[in-house]
Amino acid sequence: MERNLYVINPCLAAMLDIWYTKYRYDSLLINIMNRWCYGTKKCLLHRKLRLLNTTILKEHEGPFDLGEFKYVTSKQIMACKSVLMDQYYNEVIDTFLQGNKRGKLPDPSKPKKMRSFYNSVAVLMTYHLQTLCLKSLYDYISYMMDTKVYGCRN
Repeated sequence: MERNLYVINPCLAAMLDIWYTKYRYDSLLINIMNRWCYGTKKCLLHRKLRLLNTTILKEHEGPFDLGEFKYVTSKQIMACKSVLMDQYYNEVIDTFLQGNKRGKLPDPSKPKKMRSFYNSVAVLMTYHLQTLCLKSLYDYISYMMDTKVYGCRN
């Protein structure tokens, strides 16, 4: 069972642990976002890793100019990308390097097992990114549908 079921592999378990403990509710993003929040404390309210920080969008006074909206959202997306590329991806690589040193990865002389193992890694990482996109989209839709932000009356 252990030869074919990679979910019980310690490296995959560590990768899942990294995502669910550090990036589901991410404090690293707060530090990166603070660089782009014009020196305000607004970013400290954002605790979840999302493509867009709707808290900052909600605190904006008045309607957004299209260029300003594009600038603010682009910076937020780039901050999220930076967290994923500079932090998450490097931690996953380190996990697999440690797993390789300890002999926890499939034998490289068996390409079918290696391909199967890394396909399961790819599926999990893809799921994490898809979940991030969906949750970001749900947050954005909630922001757009919030009538309090626009001062609309029923």
